Amino acid sequence: MIIGRFQRKPDETFVGSISTLFTNKRVRIVPADEQANPDAPQYRIFARGCEIGAGWDAQTNETPSRAYISILLDSPELATPVRVALFEGESDHYLIWKRRRDREGEGQPARNIA
Repeated sequence: MIIGRFQRKPDETFVGSISTLFTNKRVRIVPADEQANPDAPQYRIFARGCEIGAGWDAQTNETPSRAYISILLDSPELATPVRVALFEGESDHYLIWKRRRDREGEGQPARNIA
């Protein structure tokens, strides 16, 4: 599900918005300062001047692979952190969210147990 659209600027930042049923926020994805730790985030994500997440360059497992930015969003308003991915499209970059399903059937429709 596409929950955001972004444009890449000449300074390598991405500017756009995240829009869902309950939110519509302007967001900036900014390259992080160089870090000594190779596992440190390569991007910082900001909304309204507050840091709301981090991102790392990644590649899909398909052939041929596609580059994307793996992003972890977190904020006090969220029950748990949210994983999303920023993919390049024909004209914009798209922020994609997919509900995660675990082995126990999480994400499946609720069953009536009465």
